[in-house]
Amino acid sequence: IAGPEFELSASSLTLALASSPASQTFVKGTQGVDAVGLAFTASLASGLKVTDVTLTGYVADSGSTVEIGVGTGADASLSVAKLVSAVKIYDGETGALISSTPASNNLNTSTGTVVFNNLAWNIPAGATKTLLVRADLSSLSVSGSSDVFSFDIDATTDVTALDDSNNTVNAAAGDPNGATSATIFQTVSSGGTLAATLAPASPSTGAVYWGQSNVEFSKFRFTSTNEAYFIERLNLDTADTAANMTANIKNVTLAYTALDEVTNQLVEKTAIGTFNNAGSVSFAFSGSNRPYVPKDSSADVTVLANLKNNSEGATNAVNFSIDFSGGAADEFRAIGAGSDALAIGTDAGIVNRAGNNQYVYRVFPRFTKVADSVSSLTPTDSEVLRFTVEAMGLSDASLVFDGATDAASGTIKFEIVASGSDTTATPTFNVYDAANDELLDTGSLADTTADPSPNASLSFDFSSKTGGVEISGGNSKTFYVRVDLSKFADDGDYFQIVLRDDEASLVKWQSNSEDTTSVTSVLRQLPLFGTTKVRNI
Repeated sequence: IAGPEFELSASSLTLALASSPASQTFVKGTQGVDAVGLAFTASLASGLKVTDVTLTGYVADSGSTVEIGVGTGADASLSVAKLVSAVKIYDGETGALISSTPASNNLNTSTGTVVFNNLAWNIPAGATKTLLVRADLSSLSVSGSSDVFSFDIDATTDVTALDDSNNTVNAAAGDPNGATSATIFQTVSSGGTLAATLAPASPSTGAVYWGQSNVEFSKFRFTSTNEAYFIERLNLDTADTAANMTANIKNVTLAYTALDEVTNQLVEKTAIGTFNNAGSVSFAFSGSNRPYVPKDSSADVTVLANLKNNSEGATNAVNFSIDFSGGAADEFRAIGAGSDALAIGTDAGIVNRAGNNQYVYRVFPRFTKVADSVSSLTPTDSEVLRFTVEAMGLSDASLVFDGATDAASGTIKFEIVASGSDTTATPTFNVYDAANDELLDTGSLADTTADPSPNASLSFDFSSKTGGVEISGGNSKTFYVRVDLSKFADDGDYFQIVLRDDEASLVKWQSNSEDTTSVTSVLRQLPLFGTTKVRNI
C-alpha cells in the first residue's frame, strides 16, 4: 500500500533590500539616521532565530561608487567612522531595538565592519522581517561640501541563524545593497539651509476695523534643506508709516508649531509681543517654545493682531503691512537640530519679506447678494438686485450713507451690463429698504447716450431718506433695486447690475462723522454680481 508523498525542504534565509528608507541627505551631527533596511525572509521549512549579524560599511566623497571602510587614492582620508559615530539595529516592523552594543567596530579601517553577536531576533517560518540599520552621525567635518556612506551584508556567513532544530543557517546570498555599487546610500552634508518667504496662504490686502481681535495680518513660511531647525529669534516691522501701525495695533500674536523636547511631539504654540514706537517687535524663543521647521519641509508662522479702539487712539482709513524683518544678522536666529549651525539674518535665504497691506477703518461696509432665482427679463418695472450691507465694526461705530448732504458722505456706484435699443429715454431706478419698502433713492441710469452700454452706471446716494441711512456696528440692512425695463422688449435683451471693485471711490460712507471712500481691491467681498436678466419671447 503506497502512502502519500511528502516533499522535504531545508531551512533557508534569503536577504533582500527593503523598500525603505531611501537615499537622503543629512547634516553632520544628526542623530538616528535610518541608513538602510535589509529584508530577512525565512523559508516555510522553519522559523529562524538570528544570533549574529556583521554589517560592512562603505564610504566615498560622492555618488554610489563606494569603498569598504576607508577611502583610497584622493579619498584616503575618508572613513565610515568619521561620518558615523554609532550604529544600532532595529526591527523595522515593530520599531523594537535589537542591539545598540556592537561586539566590535572596525569602521575606521579597511575591514569596515561592525559586528553584533548574541542576538535573539526571531523570524517566523515563511515570514519576512526588516533589519533597520540606524546611525548617529559624527560632528566631525566632512571632506568637502558632503560625503556619503552605506551599509550592507557582504558575505553569506555574515549572518548566522538557528532553525527550529537548532541547526545553523546562513544567508543564501550577500550584498543586497550592492556592496561597492550601493543602491541606498546616505549623504552627510556640512550644513543645511533655511529660507523665509511669504506663505501662499498669507492674507491678501483687505479691510479691518477698530477693536477687531485676532486679525490675521501675515503668514511667513520657513523652509529647510537637509536638516530641521529651531527658530530662536524673530523680528517683525513695517515698511510703511510706523506711526499708522503703532496707533492701531495693540499687540501681535505669533501662532506656530513647536517640538516638545520631552514628548518629541509637535505642539501648537503662541507668543505675544508689542510694537515699539519705531514699529518693530522682537520675539525670543527657547527650549520647547521654539518654532520648529522639520527637515526638508516647511513651517508657517502666522501673525495675528489685536486692534486698538476709539478710546485707545485708533485712526481711520490708514493702511500698513506687518513684515518679516530678516535683513540684519541680529534680527533672526535659528539653530540646526543636528549640526548646531546657525541660520541668521545675513544668510542668503533670510531676507526681508513684506506682508500685504491691510486697511484700518472705524467701520466699513460688507456687501452680500441675496439669492435671486429669477433670470427671465420682463419689460416692466422689475427688481434687478437685492443685497445686504453689514456694518463691520464695534457697536459704538456707525456706518452712514448720507449722500444727500454731501456726495462724499454716502454713495454706491454700480455698473450696468445691458443690451437695449431705445435712444430716446434713459431707464429710471428706485432703491428701497427691504425691511419696510421705504423709498431711499430714485434716479436715472447714467451714460453718454440714452442706450445703456456695458459701461453705464447706476449711482444712488439715499437722497430720498432724510438724514440718510445709518447702520450700527455689527448690524445690517437689506436693500433692493428696481429698474424700469420697459425698453428691453426684444428677444435676447439682457440686463445686469454689478458692484465692481476695479476703481477707487465706488463706495463712499461715513465712519461715524468721518467721510470714507473705498480703495480698489480692499473690500474683498466685491465684486457683487446681480442676476443677469434675459428676455425670452
